[in-house]
Amino acid sequence: MAPSSFRSLASAGLIVFLLAGCGGTRQIQTAPPRPAPTAVRSTDANGQMALLTIDVVVGESALPAEARALRFRVDEVRVKPRDGAWETYPADVNSFEITTSRRAGSKTIFSTRIPPQRYDSLGLVLSDVFVLYDENAGGPLTMARDRPIELGVALEARAEAPLRAELTIEPGASLTRDAGCRWFFLPFWTVRVETI
Repeated sequence: MAPSSFRSLASAGLIVFLLAGCGGTRQIQTAPPRPAPTAVRSTDANGQMALLTIDVVVGESALPAEARALRFRVDEVRVKPRDGAWETYPADVNSFEITTSRRAGSKTIFSTRIPPQRYDSLGLVLSDVFVLYDENAGGPLTMARDRPIELGVALEARAEAPLRAELTIEPGASLTRDAGCRWFFLPFWTVRVETI
C-alpha cells in the first residue's frame, strides 16, 4: 500500500471514529421570544408625563490646528432622579462630524416623555470617538461607557411645562494633547435649559 493512500485511509478512519464518539445528539429546546421588561415609570396625578427635548449645538471654538475632523456618537441620554439611580434612554439622532471646514450645526438628539419629577443630573454616553489628523493619520479615542458624562444641570420636569436643554460642545476645548503627543477627548459642554 502506498504511503499517500495509507494516510488517506487513516484520516478517514480517524474522522469516522471522532464522529462515532459524538454520535449522540440532543434536541435543544428554547423558550418562545418574549418582549423585554419595561420599567414602570411614574406619572403625575393625572397620568401625564413631562416632555424633555435635548439639542446638541457645535460651538464656535475651532478644532486644534493638528486635527482635521472629530466624529462621535451620542448613544444614550441619562437622567438621575433625586435620590434615585440613573434612568437610560436611547438617543434619537446621534452621529456628529465636526471638520475644519464644516460644522455639524444643531441637532435634536432626544425628544421624549419622562416622569415628572426633579432630576439632579443629566448625562450623556458617547461612543465611536474618532479624530482625523490628515488623510493617512487618525484613530479612535476611548470613552468610558460604564458611566455617563455628567453635565451638572438639575431639571424640574413637569407635565404642563415641556423642557428644552441646549447642550453646546466646544470642539477646540474638547480635544487636548499631552507632552507625549497622546490625544484625549474630554468634552467641554455648556448647558442652557428653558421651558418651552
